[in-house]
Amino acid sequence: MAKHKDIQRKIEATQTTRKITRAMKMVAFARLEKTRKRKNHLTPYMAALKKMVRESIETFPLTHRHPYCQANQATGELLIAISGDRGLCGSYNQEINRALTRYHNLKEAKGTPTTVMVWGKKVARHAAKEGYRCHPTTLSPEKITYDQLKATFAAIADDYLQGTYHTVKVLYQPHCFTGCPPRWVQLLPAKDKCLLPRSAEEFPPAIIQEPHGDAVLAWLLDHYLITKLYKITADAQFAEHRSRMIAMTKATDNTDTLIRQLTLAYNRARQESITRSIIEISAGRL
Repeated sequence: MAKHKDIQRKIEATQTTRKITRAMKMVAFARLEKTRKRKNHLTPYMAALKKMVRESIETFPLTHRHPYCQANQATGELLIAISGDRGLCGSYNQEINRALTRYHNLKEAKGTPTTVMVWGKKVARHAAKEGYRCHPTTLSPEKITYDQLKATFAAIADDYLQGTYHTVKVLYQPHCFTGCPPRWVQLLPAKDKCLLPRSAEEFPPAIIQEPHGDAVLAWLLDHYLITKLYKITADAQFAEHRSRMIAMTKATDNTDTLIRQLTLAYNRARQESITRSIIEISAGRL
């Protein structure tokens, strides 16, 4: 009797766990769809912005000499690492932490001083545990806004122009269906394809424009790099929510399998108890 009652309690506990994992799966799916809409809106906007930057550089040959596109003589490097604030999303956060550790150790071994700017509680805890030199600015990817990114990028750009860092890179987990590893993207100096100057023969005839092309491109470059950073955070959030949804789906499936196994064990234990009781009653009558 005690055996199948223990199994029954395990079944009830597993059913409770299943309710929790199923609810978390539904929440992750809702957030995934919300992030998907944001990504779908950003993709054509980013493409149009790249085209505007490309046309601006083609129109004004000298504007590609913007300081954001030029290397400086600094020795430090700023690493922006984006992770999640919460767990239960498979190996998402662990992959970010491992990639950051590998790159940081490689740069330190070469004598390059590195500073880590953490966006997300998981990578922040990892950086504190490892004793990395951390930037005072921290953001939450789940609550980040364009205005926050604008202010943060302005501070990063000022440090870059003043020669504090010679490179600014972003570490994030891109969205893909094949389980691709975390990706490093260089933010400064900007080396995007749309920013590369062409030969003088390929430029159209010079035109007169107000305001001057340098002012136009300066605004466009700021807006382009901030939007690029915003899109990176959207991609990271999408990958996190998808990882969490997959993890909770697997957890829910595992609880279903466990419930079936426990139910089968319960029925067997109950049948054994009934059969034993019948045998005892029959033996007593004899």
